[in-house]
Amino acid sequence: MASLPKVATAGVASVFGIGLSVLRRQAATGVLRIGQINVPNSATRIMERTVITTAGLDEQVGHITQMVPGLDVAQAKALLQSAFNPNKPVEVVIGGSRVRSFFGEGAFRPDSDLDIGFAAKMKNHQIDNILDAFDSAGALKSERGIRIFSGNNPPSGPIVSPQEFFQRSGIRGPFPPERAGQPFGPSGYISVHPNGTITIVPPGIN
Repeated sequence: MASLPKVATAGVASVFGIGLSVLRRQAATGVLRIGQINVPNSATRIMERTVITTAGLDEQVGHITQMVPGLDVAQAKALLQSAFNPNKPVEVVIGGSRVRSFFGEGAFRPDSDLDIGFAAKMKNHQIDNILDAFDSAGALKSERGIRIFSGNNPPSGPIVSPQEFFQRSGIRGPFPPERAGQPFGPSGYISVHPNGTITIVPPGIN
């Protein structure tokens, strides 16, 4: 497991209090497999916005692999190394059902793709290059139905930011057709910054 985080940003949950204890318990308990879904094996939840400061990419990898079910070190490292390209580093924002389960807010299917967003306006080929690096590094696949980045305007509606996207709730529109009309709720998100910090925000928290 990654070394202890150094500080917590003022105004958020302290990683030396609720934040770190939750990360440790989640890492220890993991998830339970029930039929074709996975559910979190912990009653302890992060309830407020939490910021962790790390020593850099390797430590960030250690933390997010403990938080995101099914994400291994090789794929996490491939994702961050590609996204943190020195020429144009971009913040990575992870959400969806796997992250929602980390917060104790539901289940995810073992074949669920990982929802990965980017907090910058990007070109399609830039996103594809990062997601291709992630996919080729292991078994977990990235969600490709919608490119989740700031300023994108897919058929489902404009995306202000990945953070906003992962906190949406309502009734699905006509896209994608197979899920049209279904209710959906926020997943929360885990945001990994090129400066070494990680921001953890539960569902429905601004």
